[in-house]
Amino acid sequence: MTTQLTSTGFQRDGLDVILANYQAAMIAIFGPSINLDPDTQDGQMLGIFSEGISSEDQLAEAVYNSFNPSLASGSGLSRLVQLNGISRIAGAYSIGLATFTGIANTVIPSGTLISNPSTQDQFSTMADATIGVDGSISVAIICTVIGAVSAPSNSITKLVTPQFGVSTVSNPSNATIGRSQETDSELRIRRAKSVAIASQSMVDSLEGGLLSVANVTNCIVFENATELTDSNGLPPHSVCCIVSGGSDSDVAQMIWLLKSLGVTLFGTSSSIALDNKGRSHSIIFSRPISAPIYINIAITKKDGYPSTAPADIANAIVAWGLANQDIGGEVIYSRLYEPINSIAGFSVSSLAIGRLQDSLSSANIKMAYSELASFSIANIAVTVS
Repeated sequence: MTTQLTSTGFQRDGLDVILANYQAAMIAIFGPSINLDPDTQDGQMLGIFSEGISSEDQLAEAVYNSFNPSLASGSGLSRLVQLNGISRIAGAYSIGLATFTGIANTVIPSGTLISNPSTQDQFSTMADATIGVDGSISVAIICTVIGAVSAPSNSITKLVTPQFGVSTVSNPSNATIGRSQETDSELRIRRAKSVAIASQSMVDSLEGGLLSVANVTNCIVFENATELTDSNGLPPHSVCCIVSGGSDSDVAQMIWLLKSLGVTLFGTSSSIALDNKGRSHSIIFSRPISAPIYINIAITKKDGYPSTAPADIANAIVAWGLANQDIGGEVIYSRLYEPINSIAGFSVSSLAIGRLQDSLSSANIKMAYSELASFSIANIAVTVS
């Protein structure tokens, strides 16, 4: 068989088959006495030719697969999903505010580095700042790496860049957590949902449309088609769109474009959408209610244990939660071992989770229809033995 496109798809020979075919052709020409062992000149020449052909075949297969959203990856998948009206969600930096104290009129240059001494995560000031006559100044800071880097209040206390005249630094409030760039698998899932935009089902259509809105990371749509208020509190003949991410105006505009005539919209947030004649319409929807999850983990050191393991575990859980928890989706206890075990060098002695710090167990945690489980470093305790 040679590389070809058939009714069943792309087919190619492996390197071993290509090499065997070349060897058979040489034997057919020069006879069975020819020595084609790998350490001979002829054998090495056939190996070079075969590897070159195999590399070209693999490239052709990759090009073929780049047109299939289930197989495409990287930039190829990013371009392909644009046909569905969506784009890959870019990574974002964690940002916050830091307060410097010290001698009045001390200049703190943009790019000054500060860090969390426990996790070694570094943040950089985003603008020049000057300590005021009261001996302090607040300035915006941004993490030096993209991703879900947590920084609870009063955790960023180390001045990495030496600065005369600065006495202390701290962040008075929790930093806004960033996120890693959307992975190929996450993008494939969102693309599959987005194709429902043209669905005849209003619920499917709304969910697909909302997932195509810029920076929307999660959404769910509930419909109450009955004559009575349902168990979620939705009034009769109403629709509730719960959306995480995206601007209020963009979300409202998409709901206006896809909602049915006369439907009652239910929710706790609102924004204005414009029709094609420029008229304003108030659109009601909801943002998910954050449900903090408390986690206690006990680990035992093993070979290769890293000193940063507690912080690495907490960061892994936070990133996993952002990528895997859906609105209204329960927290599955056993799945938390996935991010925990992504860090090497220890065994897990115990794991307990719960909504309250003093009420933890190994039971799954159910969410209300409008809740979204949230994980933060401040609520994750790791003990080491």
